[in-house]
Amino acid sequence: MITCNGFREQFFQARTTQIRFAMLSGVHPSRVSKILNGDVMSMTELDKFCKALKCQPGDLIEWEEA
Repeated sequence: MITCNGFREQFFQARTTQIRFAMLSGVHPSRVSKILNGDVMSMTELDKFCKALKCQPGDLIEWEEA
């Protein structure tokens, strides 16, 4: 199963607010909140988050055996 745990870590290391990060990434603040709380991330959102955080997709998502 693919999880977004890495996104949570990278987001909190960036030391920003959800609103500021939403503006930086171009993703609606409610979607940022939902993803931080475990919702599924789309490929488009993954791309935008990688650009905003200046990281690779593997830094934001990880595979865990179910």
